[in-house]
Amino acid sequence: MFAKYLQQNPRFQAIGRQLPAYIMLLLVIYEIGPNSFTHYPYGLPAVIALIIVSLSQYFFRQLLFSLFIGTVSYIIFLQMTI
Repeated sequence: MFAKYLQQNPRFQAIGRQLPAYIMLLLVIYEIGPNSFTHYPYGLPAVIALIIVSLSQYFFRQLLFSLFIGTVSYIIFLQMTI
């Protein structure tokens, strides 16, 4: 009964549509925080991966592809700086 109410409520539907974007924003803020700029490699791999994700999402509009490319590029850049 309560689940049916939540499915029909427009406020919860709006939250459900926007929640993934908010979660991704929190993850980006956590990863590219002030602490990552104080130590080597100074947040460079995270910033480069963020730019790659943004560009791939802008051009291809495929969320999973963009996340995969961003994750792989972050790991590659992180390994190159160590």
